[in-house]
Amino acid sequence: MACCRNSQFRRPATVLTPVRVAHALWLLLTFGLISFGQAPSPTNPATEQLKNWLAAFDGSDWQAYLAFVNKNFVTQPELMLRSPVFRNMTKGFDLTKIEAETPVQVTALVEDRATHQTVRIVVDVEAAEPHRIVKLHPQPIPPAHLSQEELLISTREFEIGRAHD
Repeated sequence: MACCRNSQFRRPATVLTPVRVAHALWLLLTFGLISFGQAPSPTNPATEQLKNWLAAFDGSDWQAYLAFVNKNFVTQPELMLRSPVFRNMTKGFDLTKIEAETPVQVTALVEDRATHQTVRIVVDVEAAEPHRIVKLHPQPIPPAHLSQEELLISTREFEIGRAHD
């Protein structure tokens, strides 16, 4: 053991070269991204209820939708949201954007599948489990105004389409 105490046999101290530092950073980032990708995303009760409502409303079983409404709404939603005629008229909705969300409220844009009309929907839910829907309010957003040139082009296309019918 006396030989190991001699300075000529000691291991040199680890030198931090730029390559070693870069390699260590790469490993940290790689493992950090892997674990980040595996972490469950936090759920937002209001957003989840909006998505659940859209799935039920867009489904093919109207009785299942009414059962969803009875179970998940504090009070009955407005009449048009309980009408199969309205659902058939819109052909359902596609979620296009979440504008704002908190645990008890979400404001989102959805698009009517039949006319591609954009609708803003505000959903309020109870703070406590099971987070029943307190309010679901759809509000159509008027289409953007057309310039004079766009209006003329649209009118011509409409008239040409009518002439071919």
